Amino acid sequence: MDFIEVFSWCVKLSWKVSHLYTILRVLAELFNPLLNIAAVFVSRQIINYISASIGNLNTLSIYNFLFLMALIALLKVIMIKV
Repeated sequence: MDFIEVFSWCVKLSWKVSHLYTILRVLAELFNPLLNIAAVFVSRQIINYISASIGNLNTLSIYNFLFLMALIALLKVIMIKV
C-alpha cells in the first residue's frame, strides 16, 4: 500500500466515527505550522521595532506585539489539546 491509500483509509475511518473530530483534527494539523510562522513574524517585528527605535520607544506597540505572541502561544496550546 502506498501512502495515499493508507491516508485515505484512515481519513475515511475517522470520518465514519466522527465528522467534527475529523474536521477539527485536519484543521489543527494545517493551522499549527501557520501559527509557527506567525510567531516568527511577530517576534521579528518586536526585535525590529526595539532595535529601530532606541531613543523613541513606544511601549504601547511593544505591548501589542507581546499580546499577539501570548495569543499565538494560547492558540498553540489549544491546538495541542484538540
